[in-house]
Amino acid sequence: MAVAGPILFHLIRRSTRQRKEFSSLMFLKPTPPRVTRKSRLEDLWLLLLRCLVIAALAFGFARPFLRDNTATTGPDKRVVLLIDNSASMQRAGLWPKALDEAKATLEGLGKKTEFTVALYNDATKQITGFSQSTNQPPNELAKTALADLKNAKPGWAATHLDDALAAARDWLGEAEGRGGATPKRDEIILITDLQRGSRQQNLVGMDWPESGPRVIIRTIAPNTAGNAGLQLVRKRGTALDPFAPPRVRVVNDAQSIQSNFQLGWQRAGETNLANAATLTVPPGDSWALTAPKMPDQNSTWQLVLAGDTQPFDNRLHLAPLEPEQFRIHIFTSEPKNDTATLRYYLKRAFLERSLQKFELFFHAPDVGAIALDDPRDRLVVITDPLNAPTTAAIR
Repeated sequence: MAVAGPILFHLIRRSTRQRKEFSSLMFLKPTPPRVTRKSRLEDLWLLLLRCLVIAALAFGFARPFLRDNTATTGPDKRVVLLIDNSASMQRAGLWPKALDEAKATLEGLGKKTEFTVALYNDATKQITGFSQSTNQPPNELAKTALADLKNAKPGWAATHLDDALAAARDWLGEAEGRGGATPKRDEIILITDLQRGSRQQNLVGMDWPESGPRVIIRTIAPNTAGNAGLQLVRKRGTALDPFAPPRVRVVNDAQSIQSNFQLGWQRAGETNLANAATLTVPPGDSWALTAPKMPDQNSTWQLVLAGDTQPFDNRLHLAPLEPEQFRIHIFTSEPKNDTATLRYYLKRAFLERSLQKFELFFHAPDVGAIALDDPRDRLVVITDPLNAPTTAAIR
């Protein structure tokens, strides 16, 4: 538009005619004036020079807004691929389907797409990072990631979906400073079974950028629908009874075809349930209850929910309760069986309990150097004055 200005002014400009003095015109023969076209351009070199000056000024002011796309080395898009490897992914057919979906996703990425692959359960672990994407060709990096995924397997941990999304958001934010893709084109791809019970409450207060990234969920369905799970609500033991059974919750999936289950105790390697209780939990419902009483406290038992077609989350492992041991050192010169002395009552004060065992050691006040470096040495009782070596030893 600016270049059109000199052309417009050049066309409407009128040439100034010079005035000349002349004698009388009465002897001249009148002739009609010659008509010339006003659109005829004059002084073409001057017009061209003016246009070039305007164009150079316009180009100079436009340089900050012009970018050389060939000089941009950043990616067109960044992708975080999150793959669920929590305990629910141990259901039949889920993990192979997740690997196939991951392979298809990585193969479908563009050549200028920078990506990272991570596994998540109760913790999120990167397999490949964005920095590796810039140093290796995308196809080679995808092959490396798929090889690492084939060696990985689902574990027994819970699903913390909120932590995984927060980690992916932070990775994209750190990579944004290297240039290239804008947040609107960044993506977080979730490959998961969306098992009921995954932790999502931290998503409510999460600071998520308004401009992105976009979250894409690719749900993997198991071969057999439905699942019942056993969750610990309260650990065993109370203030009155340290061996009280725990409180648990049985959750039955809405698509489950089972509603009748048995809850009981089982030793490792055995199949029979001890102290089993029958319970009915309709599909889509949950039931909190106190577990049956443990058969004994000296063995390692597992609380088992029987009757579910997906047994991956039907066991709670409870270690036996070990009593805490205390060593009490008493420095006294009082006689053993004198009912009027403190020693007599101290010996009867520390009685064994279900989860506490006491061992009493009596020493003479002048015993001298004595080692009190055992972790079980919890208390020292002194009834008589000590000599200097004994005092220095117990400090």
